[in-house]
Amino acid sequence: QNSRTPELQNSRTPEQRTKGTKVGNYRRTRNIIKMMLRLTLVTTLACILLLQAQGNDDTPTEHSSDQLRGSSVTATDEDEDILLVSFDSDPTEHPWTTINDPVMGGASTSTITVSSGLGVWEGEVRVVDFLGAPGFCTLRTGDLGEVQHFPDPTGTDYLTVLFEGASGLPVETFSAQISVSGVTDPEHMYQAQLGNEDCCGLICQVPWSIFQLSFRGRKIDGPALSENLDKISSIGLGTAGTAGKFSLSINSFSGTVSELSCNEEVYDEVVAA
Repeated sequence: QNSRTPELQNSRTPEQRTKGTKVGNYRRTRNIIKMMLRLTLVTTLACILLLQAQGNDDTPTEHSSDQLRGSSVTATDEDEDILLVSFDSDPTEHPWTTINDPVMGGASTSTITVSSGLGVWEGEVRVVDFLGAPGFCTLRTGDLGEVQHFPDPTGTDYLTVLFEGASGLPVETFSAQISVSGVTDPEHMYQAQLGNEDCCGLICQVPWSIFQLSFRGRKIDGPALSENLDKISSIGLGTAGTAGKFSLSINSFSGTVSELSCNEEVYDEVVAA
């Protein structure tokens, strides 16, 4: 039987041999393209991780618990505020998704649990072994790249995030993240770090004007977010570059007009509203 094998191979017509060669070349090309796409994805996510880490503590050690600071907060002109999304909303209209660094080989984890009008986002940012730096966790409405629709907050000055509890990683390790139809994609987004000056008590108020467009985590030139508020397609939070556990109980995201002022006496009224 072995002695006949060369004869069977040689009996193939030139057309059959040409077809076989083309099929083999196609398969090799397809495998090469798949490898290149995987490498591009990993490289992109690694760039985002490293660039976000540069804006935080470079030391890959865990930080102790540090809750949102301040006493309490109130807004003075609630009639003009625009509720963008809350956890009382129809879950089929704005489903929530977590995306963590295991998509690029990390080990960070986070989950979102919606109950009684609150979204409890909790998890742990861990060091990515092959990078030697802490990874990331993100929370957003919809799937990555999915376009959703929100009320138009044009005319407001701030994105206001109302929390009802927080523990773990310090507030300055978190950022607000916004996507805009026609401007952003899975590699572009608007980001603004939550700083101590933006948060008081359990409310963080971030001016639309400080959001910056970024590409793979690097700040780039682009249209101002304040000029595209009518095209918001995704809203979320992220934390990167600092290892440790965290837990945030989130009430809502709104566009607000008036600057917040800390006031313990009226804080309960604001939360109730």
